[in-house]
Amino acid sequence: MVALDGAGRIRALVGGLDYGESQFNRAVDAKRQAGSAFKPFVYLTAMEAGRTPDTPVVDEPFTIGTWTPQNYTQKYLGPISMQKAVEESINTVAARVADEVGRDNVARTAHRLGIQSRIGLDPSMALGAVEVSPLELAQAYAPFSNGGQLATAYGIERIRTPDGRVLYEHHADQRTAVIGNPPLTYMNQMLRQVVTSGTGTRARIPGYDLAGKSGTTSDYRDAWFVGYTGGFVTAVWVGKDDNSPMRRVTGGTVPAEVWRAFMVQALPRLQVRAIPNGPAAAPGAFSDPIGDLLTRAGDAITGEPAAAEEPVAQPPLVQQQPAQPPPQPAGPPAEFPLF
Repeated sequence: MVALDGAGRIRALVGGLDYGESQFNRAVDAKRQAGSAFKPFVYLTAMEAGRTPDTPVVDEPFTIGTWTPQNYTQKYLGPISMQKAVEESINTVAARVADEVGRDNVARTAHRLGIQSRIGLDPSMALGAVEVSPLELAQAYAPFSNGGQLATAYGIERIRTPDGRVLYEHHADQRTAVIGNPPLTYMNQMLRQVVTSGTGTRARIPGYDLAGKSGTTSDYRDAWFVGYTGGFVTAVWVGKDDNSPMRRVTGGTVPAEVWRAFMVQALPRLQVRAIPNGPAAAPGAFSDPIGDLLTRAGDAITGEPAAAEEPVAQPPLVQQQPAQPPPQPAGPPAEFPLF
């Protein structure tokens, strides 16, 4: 699990159940398939190409080459809106939309928002056959939460010597808009519905403006819930290190419940605001401290101011040239790692 504020500061991070048993940091270093948690990048690409939540689509059998995506229920709803397709995480529609707008464009959208891993261009990428870490998925959802601004994750604000000399100080990247309007408004509208009446209802917390997306992969090997409120995003992944199947754990069950349990504790400590649909506020808008968040072990992490999900089928497909992530901006000196 990892939580970021709207400027990319890591506010909470849990890399595993017990550090004494395993020092592997799953929140940062584990690369697992995203499942339907990747679909927002498909639909954002569609919104930027002129679609809206009301755009009519058809949930019906659909084949690309030799691959035929199927819905979890094995049923088809026929004509529906794009919003309904997001709310119910309909696989056939996501696959068709990605094919229409171009999977290369979907990959560019994901990289623009903060996905750093390689993204292959097989048709199944539309359903999340893309390996990512919880940290980068949270980072890529952050623009939905903060008014459309890039929020590169970081874990160190500054390093001081005992006498107060500053050895390192993080300098925030210039605020870069990566989502404009109306696509941002449309995406927040659709992802709110996921929580209020779709596959993410177990994450619902009355009285708060919340949005998010669940994700599940083949044979229940990975389950995700990535959700946010204004200026705060949390990604939860549940799975096994050996990649063996779980017992029907979907993103809308255990991960959504874990997400809710964390947010119930975190939200009262935050300066909560509604999810912004317009352009983000001035750069200082995310510089206020949010109070102490507690890890599972009870350590405080502080900052200073400055419905069922469709598992992803993985058929053998002819590989296309992968989309490469764009060059990343230079980070802090190597002796001061972010994590």
